[in-house]
Amino acid sequence: MKKIVLALATFLATITLNAQEQALPCGLIQATEAARAKYPGLYELELQLAATEAGEEESESSGNERAVKVIPVVVHILHNYGNENISDAQVHDAIRILNEDFQKRQPDTANIASAFKPIQGDVQFEFRLARKDPNGNCTNGITRTVTTHTFNANEDAKTVYRNIWPRNRYLNVWVVQKLENGAGGYTYTPGTANWLTATDGIILVNRQFGGIGTSTGGALARRTLSHEVGHWFNLQHTWGSSNTPGLANNCNGDDGVSDTPNTIGVGNQSCNTAQNTCSSLDNIQNIMDYSACPIMFTVGQANRMINASNSSTAQRNNLWTTNNLNFTGVNDGFSDTLCAPVADFNGAVRVACVGSPIVFQDLSYNGVPDTWTWTFANTTDGVTTVTSNDQNPSVTFDTPGLYNVSLNVANTEGSNFKNKIGYVRVNPTEAMSFSNGFFEDFEGNVNTNGWFTVNDDDASGWQPSSLAGSSGTKSYSVRNFLSKTGYEVYDLISPTYDLSQINSPKLRFKYAYTNRATDNTDRLRVYISTNCGTSWLQLTPFITNANMVTAPVTNASFVPNASQWVEKEFSLSSTFASSTRAMFKFEFTTGGGNNFYLDDVNIAGVSSVENWDAQSATWEIFPNPADDYVDITFASENSISFDDNLLIYDAAGRVVQSLSLQGTVNTIRADVSTLGSGIYFIRSEKGTFAGTRKLIVR
Repeated sequence: MKKIVLALATFLATITLNAQEQALPCGLIQATEAARAKYPGLYELELQLAATEAGEEESESSGNERAVKVIPVVVHILHNYGNENISDAQVHDAIRILNEDFQKRQPDTANIASAFKPIQGDVQFEFRLARKDPNGNCTNGITRTVTTHTFNANEDAKTVYRNIWPRNRYLNVWVVQKLENGAGGYTYTPGTANWLTATDGIILVNRQFGGIGTSTGGALARRTLSHEVGHWFNLQHTWGSSNTPGLANNCNGDDGVSDTPNTIGVGNQSCNTAQNTCSSLDNIQNIMDYSACPIMFTVGQANRMINASNSSTAQRNNLWTTNNLNFTGVNDGFSDTLCAPVADFNGAVRVACVGSPIVFQDLSYNGVPDTWTWTFANTTDGVTTVTSNDQNPSVTFDTPGLYNVSLNVANTEGSNFKNKIGYVRVNPTEAMSFSNGFFEDFEGNVNTNGWFTVNDDDASGWQPSSLAGSSGTKSYSVRNFLSKTGYEVYDLISPTYDLSQINSPKLRFKYAYTNRATDNTDRLRVYISTNCGTSWLQLTPFITNANMVTAPVTNASFVPNASQWVEKEFSLSSTFASSTRAMFKFEFTTGGGNNFYLDDVNIAGVSSVENWDAQSATWEIFPNPADDYVDITFASENSISFDDNLLIYDAAGRVVQSLSLQGTVNTIRADVSTLGSGIYFIRSEKGTFAGTRKLIVR
C-alpha cells in the first residue's frame, strides 16, 4: 500500500565516534510542529499539494528522462575561524561521494546483499559546484561566512546573512559546526519546501560531510549528504515518515516506494544484512536507513527522485534545464575555473606584548591568490605601520598600541581587500606596576587603558555600558539578550600587569546576571596568561549558570540595580604571583540567557587595597569627578600632621603628584588641571588616614 507522505523535515542523527557511530534522536515531530506553528496554514497547503500530485508518486521514467541530469550546487560554509572552516578539498570529496551514490558508481557496491543487487537504482544525477553566482560573477561554488551561528545552527543560520542562492537555480547546502536540534543534517521534502523558499536546501554538520578533513570518516558520515539529497528529492526513510527506527509498529509504515520492503529500520546503527523485521528481508544497506553500511538506492527510489526532479513543486524541474546550466556555468565543457580571490584572514592570537610574534593566516577563498599585501597600522600613535608580502606572515611588533590589519590579495583574474579595525592589541614592554594592586571600574576610556574585546559586534558581545555600574555609572556588559540561543563565545582581555610587587595577589571582580528561562546555560570562565596571551590557563572554579544568577528571571533586557551585584574572588597561586606580565581574560559563553555585567576588577594583595571603594569617615575627596582641583578633607577631630604626605597615582601605578604638608590641617586642595582625563588614586600611608581613594579626572 502506498501512502502520501507529508513529513515536514527529516533529520539524520549526529554521529559521535566511540566504539562505533552512535545516533542521537532526530526530533522530526518537534520540527514538524514548530514549522506548522510558525507558518499557520502550512499543513493545509501541504494537503492541497499532495492531492494534486497523488498520481505522480511512482511512475516509471521513460527512456529520455533517464538521461543524466546536471544539478548545480553551492556549498555555504558557516564558520568562526575554527576547524569548522573546512577546506575546499573536503567539499570536493563530499561532491565526489554524492555523485558516486547517485550514479551507481560506489566502490563498495560489491558488498550489496545478493537479494538487492538486481534492484540497485541508478538515479543518473550529476552534481556540479556552480561556476557562476546569481549575479553572473565567477565562483568556485563555495561561499564562506563568518558567524557564531555555526555553533548552534538552525533555520536562522540560512537567513540571517541572506546567503541563500535562488533555489530554482542551485541546490543550497550549508555546512556548520553544530545543529541546534542535535541532528547531523536535515532538509525539507519538496511538498513542504514548496512554501519555504527562503530556507529550501540542506544543512548539516561538518563531521558528517565528505570523508576527509573534519569528517569522522564513517560510512554514515560519508553519506549523510546523499541521505539528505534523497529527502530533498522526495524520498522518505525506508520505514516511513518518522525519525524513530527500530519500533515494531514501523512495519505498518511505508515510504511510498514498491521495491523497498517494509521494515522497522535500523535503530542501533548495526549492519546485519540478514535482518528480517516485517516478514521479509530488510534492505538495511539502503542510504535512506540508519545502518552502519549504507550503499544503495533502489530502482523505485531512483524513479521517485527523477519524478521529483521533473516536477514544478519547489521548482526542482528548473535546475537541470539547459538555460539554468548556462546561467550557473555548469553546462557541457564544465571545468575548474580560476576566479578572483576574496580576501580573508585570521590571527593566531589577538593580544600580544611588544617583541612577541603573531602569526597571521591567509584564508582567502573563491580563487587562489598569487600575491599578498599585508598592512598593520597602529591607530594609537597614528604613525607606526608594518607591512609584509608573505602569505602567512609572522609579525613582531616593536610599538605598543591598537592595530588595524588589512590584506590585499590578487591573481590574474582580479584582486580583493579586507580590513579589520582594531584587530590586534599590542601591550607595552613594561606592564602596569603598582605595589598596592590595580583597580578598573570602567568609568574612563577602557580602550586607552588597554582592555580589548574579541568576537564582539555591533549587536552582541562585550560592550562598554552606561546602563549600570557597581561603584559608578558604567561597567562592561555582554549584550547577551541579543545573542542567539547558545555557544557564542566572547572574550574581554585585560592589560598586562606586574604581579611580582603585590603580596599574595588576588583577582576580584563584581558581576550581575540573570536568566531569561530556568534552563539557560550561560557560563563565565576566567583565564590568566603569563606569556602575553600566547597561551591561557583557566582559573578554577569557573562560574556556571547555576551559581551565576544574581537577580530574578526576566524576559526583558536585564539591567541590574544596586543590590544585584555579587563579588567573586580568585586567589592566584605562587606560579602566577611572580609574573611580571600577567593578563586576565573573561570568557563568556552564551546559553540563551540575559545580559551580563562586569565591574570593579580589582587585583589586590593581603595588605593592599582590598577596600579601595570603601568610604571612611576619616577623610574624603570632593568634587569627584574633578576638573581643575580636588579638596581632600579630614574629619575635624583628626587632623593630619606636617610629616605626612599624600601620593596621587595613575592607572599604571606611577606617582604623578606628591602632596607635601606643613603644620596641622583639615583640608588640602590639590591642583589636578595638568592631569589627563582618566582614573587616578590618592593614597595616604599614615596611621588613621591610611587608605586609598579613587579619583576621576574629566
